[in-house]
Amino acid sequence: MKDKNLIFRVDGGSIYSLAMGHVFRCLRLAKQLSEINVNCLFLMKNFPEGVKVVTSSGFVTKLLHPEISVQKEASALVTFALDKNAIVFFDLRSSINHLLFNAVKNEARSFIAALYLLTIAIILTSSLMYYAEGDTQPEHFSSIPASMYWAIITLTTVGFGDISPVTWIGQVLATITAFIGVCTVAMLTGIVASSFATQMARRRVVYESQLREAYKDGVLSDEEKKMLLKLRTDFNLSEEQIKSINQQVEDEIKQSK
Repeated sequence: MKDKNLIFRVDGGSIYSLAMGHVFRCLRLAKQLSEINVNCLFLMKNFPEGVKVVTSSGFVTKLLHPEISVQKEASALVTFALDKNAIVFFDLRSSINHLLFNAVKNEARSFIAALYLLTIAIILTSSLMYYAEGDTQPEHFSSIPASMYWAIITLTTVGFGDISPVTWIGQVLATITAFIGVCTVAMLTGIVASSFATQMARRRVVYESQLREAYKDGVLSDEEKKMLLKLRTDFNLSEEQIKSINQQVEDEIKQSK
C-alpha cells in the first residue's frame, strides 16, 4: 500500500514529440518513485494521447478540458490533490522553458551585438540594392525603406522569391547578402548552442555535487534518492549522463578507500 501520493501536472502543448517526451520521462520517474513507496498520479490538459500512454502504464490520470480557465484549472488541481491526499509536482515543460530563458538571458550581450550587426547589414544591403536596382525595378526598390523588405527576407535566409535583382550588380549584391545572412544565422545559433551547453554543464556539476554529498555516509537514503530523482528530472539529464556521473563518483569513492 502506497503511503505517499504525488501529482504530475503535464500539458500537451503545440509540439507533440516534445510533449510526449515529457510524458515518457515523467513515467520513468513515476516508476522509480513507485519502488520507494510513492504513488504517482497525473493531471493533464489538452493531451488525450498522453493520457492513453500513462493509463496503459497503470497510473491514475485526469484530463482537464483544453479551454478551461486558469482559475478553474487551479481549483481543479487543488481539488484533485485534496481528494487524493497528494502533493503537486512540477510541470515538466517548465524545465526546458527555463533552460531556454536562461540561455538567452546569459548571452544577452552577445545577442544584442549580433542583432546590432544584423541591423547594420540590413541598412547597408538595402541601400546598395536601392542604388543598384532602383532605376530598373522602381516598383520594388523605390526607396531604401522599401528595399529593406528584400534585405530582411534575404538576410534571414527565407527567400520568398517574389523580388529578385535583374542587373549583374544587383545579383552580386544578392549573393553577398545571402552569405552574410547565413553567417548571421549561424552566429545566433552558435550563441544559443554555446549557452545551452554551458547550462547543461552547470546542471551536471550541480547533480554531481549533490550525489557526492549524498554518498558521504556511504548509503543513499530514500529522501536522498527522491532528491536526486527530482534533480535528474528537473535538469533533463539522460540515462547515459546519470550512469556516467554515478560511475565516476563511485569509482572515486572506491579509490579513496
